[in-house]
Amino acid sequence: MSDFIDGLERDLVEAARRRAAAGAAGRGTTRVPRRRPPLRTLLVAAAILVPTAGTAAAGTLLALRGSAIPAPDAVPPEQTPVPNTSRVSELRAADPAAGIPPWTVRVARSETGLLCSTVGQVVDGQFGLVGLDGRFRTIADGVSDSCGSERRGAASLVGARVFDAKQRADVRTVVSGFGGSDLRRVDVETLGRSVRAPVRDGVFATVLRGYPEDNAIRATLTFASGRHEVHDFGRSAFVVPDPLGGPAWRTTAYMVSGDRRSCTAFRWARQVAGGPQSPTGCGDLGEGRHRRGWYFAVRKIRPGTGGRPFELQGEGNWGRHPARTAVWGGAGEDVAAVSVQVGTGRPRRLTIPPSRVFLSVLDPKVDLASITVRLRLKSGRTVVAHGSTGLVHHKLASRDRPRPVPPAGRKP
Repeated sequence: MSDFIDGLERDLVEAARRRAAAGAAGRGTTRVPRRRPPLRTLLVAAAILVPTAGTAAAGTLLALRGSAIPAPDAVPPEQTPVPNTSRVSELRAADPAAGIPPWTVRVARSETGLLCSTVGQVVDGQFGLVGLDGRFRTIADGVSDSCGSERRGAASLVGARVFDAKQRADVRTVVSGFGGSDLRRVDVETLGRSVRAPVRDGVFATVLRGYPEDNAIRATLTFASGRHEVHDFGRSAFVVPDPLGGPAWRTTAYMVSGDRRSCTAFRWARQVAGGPQSPTGCGDLGEGRHRRGWYFAVRKIRPGTGGRPFELQGEGNWGRHPARTAVWGGAGEDVAAVSVQVGTGRPRRLTIPPSRVFLSVLDPKVDLASITVRLRLKSGRTVVAHGSTGLVHHKLASRDRPRPVPPAGRKP
């Protein structure tokens, strides 16, 4: 589902950009007052991550023509709001940038009785969105982002809507939802920082810079009964946030026919042309379902590293992107946990997804000699390593005898 949503979002974003470039904005459009700096490139295209109960649906808008954003031509009745049921919440969520119109949520009932919500901005008392051209357009009553069955004492709708932009600094993710009269507070955690989202009449919203995966969002809803609900957006066992607030990273694991080695590389989680591709680290975990052992690279990757990005055991293609220090590799089924410690700091346990690869991205200022990697084996033994370990730089045919993993702290 996530791959589908990512692909859909990219297609929608590209389509909206083409329309904007063609000068699709029509006459009679309300401009954001000059006293406010324009939201440089906010795009009316979004990925929705919503379902919490019953039936849920997601809508995405492309049209930026005229003075209003119209409802789509064909929408199922469960996602079609009844006009006289629409209500714009009095809640106002501030944008991270000064002078940008505040955000809010419009709530309505669908033709089948579902609860529907729409994220937008407010300018001069009107509900709408600021588009790529810096102009504000109202959103028709027939537009909804998502709809779902209403629940008592629990969240009916919770989502993270992405508003894309030409410049990454202008991308916005709006975390919002409806929890009803029993909703007391909403805490949104992003990269170890927690913010309290404003709540009004059961509606909540908060606005973040960047994409969900860049923020590793966790929303905790607290209800009058003391019950808590936790909803994650952009979090994945395959995705690692950037330590300096840049784009998130994701691992890639692969094997090549005729080569017994397992290989690992990493790149930006959101596919972008010209994005950095790390060098590849490969090791011998054996073949079949019960792989054993471990391998990992510990190195600083500098601008200009690499050439051909998808060459097996190659140096990747980092381009001119800022340097990063990283620990990345793979672990067999006999490894229970992997943690990385910098100096005397607190060890941080890494997530090992089903592909059995792991990644830790660090500040480039981190001294490689200060990095300690600990592997806790299922046997109960702990292995401590410094520096790259277990890497195999040449092809291993299936008939070759497995090579033992070098002892911790020794270079392969």
